[in-house]
Amino acid sequence: MSGFFRVPLPTRPVWRQAVRMTVAALVAYLGTVWLGLAEGYWAVITCLVIVQSTLGGTLNAAVSRITGTVAGGVPDFTTIDRACEDIPPDSALRLVHAVLRQDLDDLCAQIAERRRSRP
Repeated sequence: MSGFFRVPLPTRPVWRQAVRMTVAALVAYLGTVWLGLAEGYWAVITCLVIVQSTLGGTLNAAVSRITGTVAGGVPDFTTIDRACEDIPPDSALRLVHAVLRQDLDDLCAQIAERRRSRP
């Protein structure tokens, strides 16, 4: 019965991975606080998804995620941007476009303000 309560201790690679993920999540969180971004937990979740057990794996995951985001986001945004010229102003799609555009403008303004206020 003594073996029932025995818990194996984590190995060195497990500890390294735990520290790596903790540091990545902390850096992501502090970055969102420094930039003053709302809902910064998404950056932390992204870091936890991207951080792999090797640096090469982490870089591949990060590049794939960024590439996918840009490849999907830029064409969608430009398509919506062009399509909204022909859509009536009271349309729901026009409202979504305005909200997305405003969020992007607000984010850029916040980043520019932070850069100007640096000593």
